[in-house]
Amino acid sequence: MAGLQARHAALSRAVSGAGLQSRPSAGAAPGYRTDAIVAILDAAGTEMSINDVVAALRQAGRGHETYDNVGVDLAYLAERGRIARVRRGIYASASG
Repeated sequence: MAGLQARHAALSRAVSGAGLQSRPSAGAAPGYRTDAIVAILDAAGTEMSINDVVAALRQAGRGHETYDNVGVDLAYLAERGRIARVRRGIYASASG
């Protein structure tokens, strides 16, 4: 239970800390998905699965994001060093 509470707290910090929650939610938050993903991982300060990132994006008003699209973006960002791939399907901020 404590693990789930910690994960929930990290996701909440990621969404609010990234400043994405205050964006308009008329279907999608403006801006590039890749930048939103980097901001979420930077703010989370913990490892996140693809599903965690998708959930954080949806909480930020980007309800149209899919697992496949986010997975491709995470791989792209990891290849370019903007985020870190911890292991298969698990990513973290490159700065932390």
